[in-house]
Amino acid sequence: MSGLGGIFNVDSKFSVFMSRVFDLIVLNVIACVCSIPLFTVGANLTALYYVTLKMAKNEESYIIRAYFKSWKENFKQATIIWLFSAVLGIVLLVDLIMSNRMGGTVSTVMKYIFMVIMVLFLFFFTYVFPVLAQFYNTTKNTMRNAILMSITHLPYTILMLLVTFGPFILAILIPEVFVWYTLYALLGGLSVPALVNSYMFKKIFAKYMPKEEEEEITADEDFSIEEQMGTAAALEAGDAETTADETDEISVMEESSENNSEEKPL
Repeated sequence: MSGLGGIFNVDSKFSVFMSRVFDLIVLNVIACVCSIPLFTVGANLTALYYVTLKMAKNEESYIIRAYFKSWKENFKQATIIWLFSAVLGIVLLVDLIMSNRMGGTVSTVMKYIFMVIMVLFLFFFTYVFPVLAQFYNTTKNTMRNAILMSITHLPYTILMLLVTFGPFILAILIPEVFVWYTLYALLGGLSVPALVNSYMFKKIFAKYMPKEEEEEITADEDFSIEEQMGTAAALEAGDAETTADETDEISVMEESSENNSEEKPL
């Protein structure tokens, strides 16, 4: 009996695990239901990653409150990015289908070009909402940072694509798995990949966080995006002469948190 009591203790590994499973189910249901209007998909993906990134860093508190807090704060930017992504994705898909149906050398070349662009689009789409959930930035820079980060951290990007789309592809290729995939999709099809990816994003984003002991930035200091990334690059490369005007650096702003998120410009 003492063994069972230990298992069901609120601080036991089993209880912590089951609590995490319950949270993921709740997050998945909320994200799916709130995405039914379709135009809210971007806000829901951003809010989902806002919570799972906190989970990955063991900072989660009340997941529902945190979810809708991020949803409201990031709705405008997330919706703009989502609508842009949806239109671009549809155009690329139509172009790919049309080039595949056409004959000739030119159409074959065009097909491979569209395939490459589609892959880059998937890279971008995998990163853009987590980047929005993590960093303060303009919509333009958020999208720019997403594609640059995805290419810079290519091994992680490929792994995240496998985590996100692997189960679906497996269900399509093996019909016997489809029933189990349907259950998985309903209970954790969005939240589980988001949490797994968040552990990788945690490592990636850490490279772009200004170090407090090096930066000594106060809340009222006007520290530009380029200066932040120039400093981060200088610290990482060990080059004291790295400047803030390098055009190929990824620009990010301070980490979003429950304590300062209300200061985020929307």
